Amino acid sequence: MATMENARLIEIQIERVRERGLAGSICKGRVARVLPGMQAAFVDVGLPKAAFLPGADFFPMSADEYELAGESQEEGSAPTVLEELPPETTRPALPPIEERLHKGQEIIVQIGKEPMGTKGARVTSNISLPGRYLVLLPASRQIGISRRIVAEEERERLREAVDSVGPLHGGVIIRTACEGVAKREIQADLRMLRKLWRQLSRRAETQPAPALLHQDLDAMLRSIRDLSGTDVSRVVVDNRRDYQRILDFVDSVMPRWRPRIELYEHVEPIFERYGVEAQIAKALERKVWLKSGGYIVIDHTEALTAIDLNTGRFVGKTD
Repeated sequence: MATMENARLIEIQIERVRERGLAGSICKGRVARVLPGMQAAFVDVGLPKAAFLPGADFFPMSADEYELAGESQEEGSAPTVLEELPPETTRPALPPIEERLHKGQEIIVQIGKEPMGTKGARVTSNISLPGRYLVLLPASRQIGISRRIVAEEERERLREAVDSVGPLHGGVIIRTACEGVAKREIQADLRMLRKLWRQLSRRAETQPAPALLHQDLDAMLRSIRDLSGTDVSRVVVDNRRDYQRILDFVDSVMPRWRPRIELYEHVEPIFERYGVEAQIAKALERKVWLKSGGYIVIDHTEALTAIDLNTGRFVGKTD
């Protein structure tokens, strides 16, 4: 999937049917090892290699404790309101990981980073469930609002829309896509995310670890969802089956988008017609010439990406 802006390639996403992306997937895992020296643990989530869980990314709350946190919040103080920041930035210091985890313990985690090379996936217990307008954070008690929403009146309206749904079981991030959206649509999104979390919690109680509890939308539908709040003028699809899937998706969650979806039926491959292939090839070149006459060389290693800047044809004008 290519995102274009004024005929220029902005982003390219590739996902193969047999190799669905794992990032965002929520699993029930079993702790394989706890390493006090690294303040980390390895968790069996059903992949060939155990997933890596940093101590700072594990909060000792079970699905039942999430519900209790929601109930205590209902009885106690209001949730914290903050800017769109990672919830861990406001958490108190955690005890050592060996006091929070033990070998064989079953926990719910979310894959944050795909396995790469010899390294397994990286996971966190700070679950986030993205919707069209909101992100639900079951392990948090905060309401975050995107910094891109600057009008204070609009921020208050959105905050009130979320608050009026009922007691906040878990935290919420209000996405930029919320701006100007009707209150009922925002509340429907929140109810859908809460329902999804309850289903996940029930599934976690019945399925033995390791188990996949939830997998996010595939790259195509996920992109449509995430772009819904932007000024996308059209989506062009060259596969009739995918075209129908997108239509079904937008009809159910964002019907106003239907006129923007187009089926591409020309003989020339779609990526060639729009110049995507040439721009991909250019972006992947090791040597990149600059307007000044200089050039850079990009080399990827397992630990880092090295960028070497060379003068090339640029010899300066004065000094």
